[in-house]
Amino acid sequence: MLSPTVSEFAAGLLTIAKCRNCGKKPGTKGCVAGRCINCCEESTCARHNRTREQLQMKEQILAGTTDVQRMAREKRSKLLKPGRFRETGFLYQGDTVVIWNIRDYVDNEKWRDDAVRKSLRRKVRLMDIVGGECKVKPVVSGKRRFRKLMDERYHILQKRSSINCN
Repeated sequence: MLSPTVSEFAAGLLTIAKCRNCGKKPGTKGCVAGRCINCCEESTCARHNRTREQLQMKEQILAGTTDVQRMAREKRSKLLKPGRFRETGFLYQGDTVVIWNIRDYVDNEKWRDDAVRKSLRRKVRLMDIVGGECKVKPVVSGKRRFRKLMDERYHILQKRSSINCN
């Protein structure tokens, strides 16, 4: 009896009762060599390649190494303990909201120029510019400022009264 050719198996014309190599397991229909999954070593066998991929996926799922399982593990590791923040809505680290970001502030030219202008205005208010040198005004308390103002007004009134008397 003539043995069937590889092209007949590939075309699906023949079905195999047993593996051509080991003879124990049934051969797979669509296998190029007419072998079972354990015996087929053909890299061009599309049927067994699909089966191998499915087996690898099952092994990854059982081992917990798929991408989805890795992402879920990372998410679970970021779980916050109750009471960590006052806001009860924060369940995982990274769930917070950025309210103010210095990078956005500096990148926006209008905001940056406005901040520089306000800073210079404050600086001029606090400093006397004399001969190119900036001297910081001493901080005076309200009580001292009041006494100084009253003394100045008193001296002004004395000068006026002395002018009127003469």
